[in-house]
Amino acid sequence: MKKICPICDMSLSAGSYCPRCKKIIKNPYLINSDFYLNESRPYGKAADAENQAASRRERSEKPKSTKTEEKSGSLPAAAKPAKTKAQKDTLKREIQQNPVKTSEHNSNSTRGIKTAVIIILAAVVVCIVAGAYCVWQVYDLQGYGIPEYDFQSEETWDDSYDEYQQDYEVTEYSEEEVVLLGEACTGYDHFPVDGSLLGEQLMAFAQERNYKACWEETYSDNYSIKDDYGEYSYFDTWKTIYLQRQDQPGYEDYLYLGYDTATGQLHYYQSIMDSSSDSLGFLEVFLLAAEEQGGIQGGSSQTESIMTEISRLLETETESYVSAGMFHISVYTDDEETSVYVSYREPEV
Repeated sequence: MKKICPICDMSLSAGSYCPRCKKIIKNPYLINSDFYLNESRPYGKAADAENQAASRRERSEKPKSTKTEEKSGSLPAAAKPAKTKAQKDTLKREIQQNPVKTSEHNSNSTRGIKTAVIIILAAVVVCIVAGAYCVWQVYDLQGYGIPEYDFQSEETWDDSYDEYQQDYEVTEYSEEEVVLLGEACTGYDHFPVDGSLLGEQLMAFAQERNYKACWEETYSDNYSIKDDYGEYSYFDTWKTIYLQRQDQPGYEDYLYLGYDTATGQLHYYQSIMDSSSDSLGFLEVFLLAAEEQGGIQGGSSQTESIMTEISRLLETETESYVSAGMFHISVYTDDEETSVYVSYREPEV
């Protein structure tokens, strides 16, 4: 005897548990056979004689019906009472006055389908707009030079920094300790130029160009790293000078000077300005002042040739790279701003 689930036709276990419906069936089908309800019945081969007998008994117990009842499923035509003409006219008027319920049901179904389609389309539009905004944000950040990376929580960042310190021996120093040490760091190349003095010369030129300093910010970061290849120190102090044209509101331009915390020797120079001509003007002042402090004057100066080459390249390109004298120079310009970065280059003998 087999117990069959009346819902899915699956054979039940000993405890009347259906493995497909995943529940206990209280009233299962009882089948004394070797096939499932959803399989073809093997009558005439190895079918159970008792099942065939039960089927015959069920057929014999059904009352016999006339041929008319089998065809029409109702009383014979002779048994039906005849309708009068008045009854037929009344029935006809009722049919004409009352609309068919099927039409109303179809109309409701159509409205439901339309509503579902509108909701789905609205959700798709929202997803597309949200995706486009995210892509725009990523490209916008990259356009301003901000690197693309995975943002981490403060706790995760601290853990990563701790792992970094374990892989590399990192030692941090205060500004006072570095100044007391009095030695230049080994991680940067140094211009033979006093960074603070150079900043004063640039500010004097800013006043000539109708600029004034809104404010200055100075920050210092000093540490050393020791690994399998050796030990390197980075004593970095950078000063940011925010500039504002006196004839224009806002302070969109700034100068950026990085120099050694211990010795004051310049590491690099950077400017970002709206005006391309002003940006190149500040660059020329920087080059002349650096060469003057470095003892390079007269025919040994590279400033004029450097400025000529940069101007020539920017006529057809948006960026230029020039290496000459003791300067590595990169210039990038577009419709909004011009960025200049200068680092030290060992002069050729």
